[in-house]
Amino acid sequence: MDQGYIDALKREREHYVRTGNKARVAAVDAELKNAGAAAPKVQAVVETAAVEAPETTSRPRAARKAAQ
Repeated sequence: MDQGYIDALKREREHYVRTGNKARVAAVDAELKNAGAAAPKVQAVVETAAVEAPETTSRPRAARKAAQ
């Protein structure tokens, strides 16, 4: 098969992996297999918590008590 076609399929697969469309990833993997190319390994995206707590509009309890 044409290498340009295989490269386009790999780019398309990366897009579907990023957007979480598992059905389309499987379809592109099948087409890559038919084209004689292996599907690239993609590392899972791991979400982590924020380093700092988000700012709030209210004052902390200690500040409210000190103001009274």
